Amino acid sequence: MTFRELVVPSALEVLEIIGVEPLVPESGSSVQVLVFDVDDDNSVSFSYDVVGRSVRILWKSGKRVALELFREGAVLIRFHQGEDATSIEVDFETDSLAGTMELKVLPEVQIKDKLLFV
Repeated sequence: MTFRELVVPSALEVLEIIGVEPLVPESGSSVQVLVFDVDDDNSVSFSYDVVGRSVRILWKSGKRVALELFREGAVLIRFHQGEDATSIEVDFETDSLAGTMELKVLPEVQIKDKLLFV
């Protein structure tokens, strides 16, 4: 299996781009978490583990989990802030698969995911 590194902006760069600072849930952890309150009922947390090259999206509607996604093999995370939207794009690559996941969190939640054989 070919080694690939996960490239992600620093916590300060993420804060400057989207106005949300990644939190570290446990001291010494390589996981960072971003939480977005979309509206009164919906929240989305996006977490990533640089060492484990993984991402997790947890979308809650009230107390109910509407969607939970977990994927390994991430190689690049990009954050975007436009006039009308905040989004995160993640590129994935393994020896046999490649794809992109796009998460728009503001003004509403939208998720697009493509993962294909290479």
